[in-house]
Amino acid sequence: MPWSPPADRAFDVVGLGCTAMDVVCLLERYPGRNEKVHALTMERHGGGPVGTALAAVARLGFRASFIGQVGDDFAGCFVISEFEREGVDVCSEVIQKDTDSQISICLVDKRTGDRTVVSRRGELAEVGPEALRVAAAGGGSILHVDGYDMKAAIAATRIAKKRGTAVVYDCGSFYDGTEELLKYTDVAVTSEKFARQMFGDAPLDEACRCLRDVGPTYTGVTLGGRGAVGLDGDRFFEVPAFDVEVVDTTGAGDAFHGGLDVGILLGLDFERAMVLAAAVAALKCTKLGGRAGLPTLEELSAFLAERGYPIVDDVKSR
Repeated sequence: MPWSPPADRAFDVVGLGCTAMDVVCLLERYPGRNEKVHALTMERHGGGPVGTALAAVARLGFRASFIGQVGDDFAGCFVISEFEREGVDVCSEVIQKDTDSQISICLVDKRTGDRTVVSRRGELAEVGPEALRVAAAGGGSILHVDGYDMKAAIAATRIAKKRGTAVVYDCGSFYDGTEELLKYTDVAVTSEKFARQMFGDAPLDEACRCLRDVGPTYTGVTLGGRGAVGLDGDRFFEVPAFDVEVVDTTGAGDAFHGGLDVGILLGLDFERAMVLAAAVAALKCTKLGGRAGLPTLEELSAFLAERGYPIVDDVKSR
């Protein structure tokens, strides 16, 4: 990329957005209407787009910090403990008193690894920049946002841009304020759902170009099991999905974005950063839950090298 994130910061990635407690249920099959089914296993995991992306960054050996909000209930306590276990800094996190945190119920089909998610934000109403420590957004080389607290996210990206911090936007769904947030974004990789919400049935290369016209320099779309596509300048490229034995797709997109952050930090060009991100997402899918399968840098390096992408090894040899 023609620019690189500043290195003289307290953290490599600062994240502002959604984190949650996931209750992951592995099922032989999805229940029908008015039917009960037995869960093969039921586990608690840390979740949320930004939360899982930060866990991926930390697992890969980089410094991550969360500056969003949680409640002071049992789910919020679990979220914090999971961050601490992964080595994600929570010094700038805001704990809302007498408030329920977000909980997601993830139903995973054992046969395919596909998941269906039922989520409730809890009592965490969207807050503005005055309620969060948005000034900390400038304390990272990268600011990672998902638009969860949109007003705070826009304020944080403005701070980040003034300090030369790179802004990466995980665009999962289109919200009020999305286009404003995109104006301050350097890298925006969207879900296919977001691309369709914003650009209708436009071909993916055209969707990437239209997205770039809104503000980001680098744009892309994740396509689940079909891989991803991206746009670097005028060059449109495709990134295939890696073939793994899929156990659970919960959090795959979130893991992808954490991997993308690390690819940028390693100084990769956009296409290779997307390949690295796809590998992180694939490895995540080999275990139940959004974070259990997140790789270390050594595991990721070996996985990529075995498949003809010695990306991490090339960086180490510089």
